[in-house]
Amino acid sequence: MSRSPATPDDDFRPREHPVEDDIAFQRKAWKVERVGWAMLLLLVILTLLGLFSDGPLSDRRVSTADGALQVEYPRFLRKGARSSMRITLQGAPQASLQVTLEAPFLHAHNVEIIQPHPPLARSDRGGLQLTLAADHTGKASVHLTVRAERVGSTHLGIRADGHQLTLWQFIYP
Repeated sequence: MSRSPATPDDDFRPREHPVEDDIAFQRKAWKVERVGWAMLLLLVILTLLGLFSDGPLSDRRVSTADGALQVEYPRFLRKGARSSMRITLQGAPQASLQVTLEAPFLHAHNVEIIQPHPPLARSDRGGLQLTLAADHTGKASVHLTVRAERVGSTHLGIRADGHQLTLWQFIYP
């Protein structure tokens, strides 16, 4: 008994022998599988870019229009994990410059390390006010190591000598 040559369409028609199959359903399953693979690949790429930790999507630098206040911080954090922030102020040479971390900042974070240690730190309306000494160019920087204490989206206010920045962060569980 001879068989006729197979055509390309033979592979995609429903069969009953030797095993019953439904090619239309199989094609739908393959499409769902390809969408799943694409979503998984997208998730891996976003992870590598910093959606869940350090990377270009997470690392952020914001400043006022005149550059008197600049903050470098991560947008995405994990609850209980340490992260660092750098606040840079520009003022008069050798002046004392003040920066205030507003109360919502302290509700979302636990400040663990302040480098260099400011000459004066005090409470200000539930927030933390730091006094920094500017160098001969009028620039002062402070590095903060903070631990995220709250889960979810948060807006943080930082004020310095009449300038204000609002930062957005998302803290993962």
